[in-house]
Amino acid sequence: MKDLIDGLSDRLTRWIGSTTSLLLHTLVFIFALLAHPLFGWELNSVLLVLTTAVSLEAIYLAIFIQRAVNTQGERLEDVEESIDDVEEALEDVEEALDEVEEGLDEVEEGLDDVEKSFKKRHPTSDASEEKLLTEIKTLLGAVEELLQNKREDKE
Repeated sequence: MKDLIDGLSDRLTRWIGSTTSLLLHTLVFIFALLAHPLFGWELNSVLLVLTTAVSLEAIYLAIFIQRAVNTQGERLEDVEESIDDVEEALEDVEEALDEVEEGLDEVEEGLDDVEKSFKKRHPTSDASEEKLLTEIKTLLGAVEELLQNKREDKE
């Protein structure tokens, strides 16, 4: 039942702020002011009905405005919670990137050790093996550069 009332209230609030509502209200006011000369209705009665209707409408408009303010406040709270969740997720990603970078540093150090050990054992090594080590180092450098770019994009 609450959803039905909320939905009706939302639609009514949107309609009240529309051009159609403005035109309809203008026509009603013009009709009310012309009712006395056109139809011979007593002016005091017309003004009394018009004043009562406008007063009731103003009360409901104030309620609709407050409801819209409350709804926007709730939505802003939801957005703030979502932003907090995103910030926490970004911190987790940053920690993971730090761990990956540390792992890459360790791999690079290991490769340097392997290269040194290899050169000690095989002073006249095959060029293809040296080329392979160089390519691995190049790939590690590219991965580190990608990680740095991701960090900069995040900031």
